Amino acid sequence: MNSDQYARQRDQIRTYFDQEPTRFEWIGSAGSGGYGICSALKEFLPDGKERKLVIKRAIGGESAALLVEIERLKQIQGGKHIVQTKTISNNPLQRAVPLESVGAFSDMTLGSGDESSRSEGSGPLSAILSGRSASSGQSTMAYPKPLIIMEFIGNGVLSDFIDKAGKARDLDLMLCRSLPNRVLWRFFFCLVRACVGMAWPNQLNDPDGERLLEEPRHEVEPGDFTHTDLSIENVMLGNIIHTELEHTTTPILKIMINLILLETYPTSPDGSSRGYSRISGDDEYHYDTDASAILPDDEGKNPFPYLDDDLRDKICECMAVDEEDRPELAGLFDYVKDKVLSRGAEYWFERRHQYDTGAAYWRETEIHMEWLLQSLLFEPVPFPNPYAKDDSLMKA
Repeated sequence: MNSDQYARQRDQIRTYFDQEPTRFEWIGSAGSGGYGICSALKEFLPDGKERKLVIKRAIGGESAALLVEIERLKQIQGGKHIVQTKTISNNPLQRAVPLESVGAFSDMTLGSGDESSRSEGSGPLSAILSGRSASSGQSTMAYPKPLIIMEFIGNGVLSDFIDKAGKARDLDLMLCRSLPNRVLWRFFFCLVRACVGMAWPNQLNDPDGERLLEEPRHEVEPGDFTHTDLSIENVMLGNIIHTELEHTTTPILKIMINLILLETYPTSPDGSSRGYSRISGDDEYHYDTDASAILPDDEGKNPFPYLDDDLRDKICECMAVDEEDRPELAGLFDYVKDKVLSRGAEYWFERRHQYDTGAAYWRETEIHMEWLLQSLLFEPVPFPNPYAKDDSLMKA
């Protein structure tokens, strides 16, 4: 599907919300690829508040896969570190609008000859989807494809943040040419919490209720959900949350779940290794890890001299090829949480003489972290650097 087809299908979705301009404001594209198209909009709520949402719909013949994803997402709702689904009361997409307003749906599924059109394109089911009786022939239609409505995460994906940080590093805009350890520990903790949220989901009766910080439940066996694409493209940066200690200086990270949510099968009796079943089909997964890239080389040269050794070693453990060599999740949670809470600026001040520059401490202070993250999130590179000519920071 090309960009024009993506745009046309977004326009068709937009038509439904344009029927109620006092309730909704269309924002535009929020990404596409694989089996889904994402669009963003703003909803004006009755209490005077507003919120941004992402509408994700299936493309091609992937309606059944998206329906399965919707059911899986319902099982892991409630955690703050997993992008959550939302609901819209009196949803415009569920009401019929004139076909002449939305244009032809033939390029979507109906009448296109693909799997979805064969099941939805004619007969009683088509009549149900289109909001008309089979006998009346009235030319109106509710939106004929399954959709997911998700919360809008406003600060982009982690891959973009890393690219921007790399540019700032290359321009010497970052002390020690790297992110502070306190930022990295907090980002790491967000990812651990997200994994905990898949292992021990927080169940919510109200889909729009308050999300909770994910915690291991030691008395309960972890579930069998596995994320096989926890890449930097599937991690979103949210807001700084001043009421939560681990998010007061760094934005919360949230993972996206897109047809990469798996359920594991038990090991077969013949002792063969555990396989995974992808929602969209069976497959085996193999991982190449490169943890050695952050370790000292054979000559003892450290490629990242300002990286916390404990953080480095724990990341290497998590990237071990053999599962039995990786840390147990509940124990990892406790370990990383302790480091987030106990290694504040004072910890690095006490160890400043271990480094060849005083910047190794200064970059761990709240004032520097706040400036750096605000710059990386909201300012174009190059951004002003107040520390560029401050020689006092360089003294160990």
